[in-house]
This record gives sequence, structure tokens and C-alpha cells, in this order.
Amino acid sequence: MRLALVLPRSVGMASQAELLVIEMREFWSSRQLITAIGDKLREGLEIQAASVIPAKIKPHPSWARYQIHLSKHADREQIWQRLQQFDAASTRPVYRPRRGRHPARTIDLKSMVMELALKGDGLYCTLDLSKQITARLDEVTEILKINSPNLVAWVERISVGYPEELRRKNGK
Repeated sequence: MRLALVLPRSVGMASQAELLVIEMREFWSSRQLITAIGDKLREGLEIQAASVIPAKIKPHPSWARYQIHLSKHADREQIWQRLQQFDAASTRPVYRPRRGRHPARTIDLKSMVMELALKGDGLYCTLDLSKQITARLDEVTEILKINSPNLVAWVERISVGYPEELRRKNGK
């Protein structure tokens, strides 16, 4: 048996949406998997669904939605103004220095952010993950000038979208 998290989260980030892929040598039903693995999970974790997908289908997420819980020190009016500026801009270039095998480059953050909304319980951000180059959540918080532990209480990935072919195989 080989286990892999499709979209590993950053250290310290909570999540309500993890996809665990298990490659197996023998067939187990979804019910057998849920029972066998569910019994071993620590308190607070649960398996919501399990399904069998062909090995040729590689589950790559299309998008991920995050909730950034703001601290009481965050100035919501300033954040709202920065959101308005972000929405009004046609592009939002972000420079990425060379990192490992990735060359230095400038990306357009605006084209990779599908949603950016300030609501009562925090800031919601949906990132497009379908392209070869994707935005990072820290780049979004940097643009909005909320990239400080003093301003962000915690961050949670609340949902992830997958391509239609994978959803069809999962019966969703």
C-alpha cells in the first residue's frame, strides 16, 4: 500500500478538505477502506468518502478555497480598500526569485485568483490550480499587507475542486 496526499498543506494550516490517494496491490471495497483506516485515525479526523478510481486517472486539483481568519488587530477597512485595488487592477505582477529548479520569474497573481472576498468571519480566497504555475496563499496575503501573525489568527483550507472525470468516478 502506498499513501499520498494530493495537495499537502502548509505547516500550521488547518484543513477540511484533504484527498488521500492509496495505491493498493489488491482490491478493497470502499467500505473496507473506510473501516480499516477510520479506526486508526486520531480523534477529530474522519473519512468522508472513499471510492476506487483507475490508476490512469491522476487526481490533480483544479482549485482550492481558503478562509483566512483575521485577528482583532486587522484593520478591515484597509483590507477592504486593498481588495478594491486588487479587483480594479487588470494585472497584479509578483516577482518570484529563483528557487531550486524553478527560474526567477514574474507571475500575474490576478489571473490565478478566482475569488477574494472579505466577509464577516474573515477573508475568503480561491486559487486556480489548473495551470502549470499557481499562486501561493502567502503571495495573496503579502499583496493585501496581512502577512503578519499579528493580523492573521489562522488559515484553513475549506474546499478543493477536482476535474469532472475524477468527480464522475467518485460518484459526486
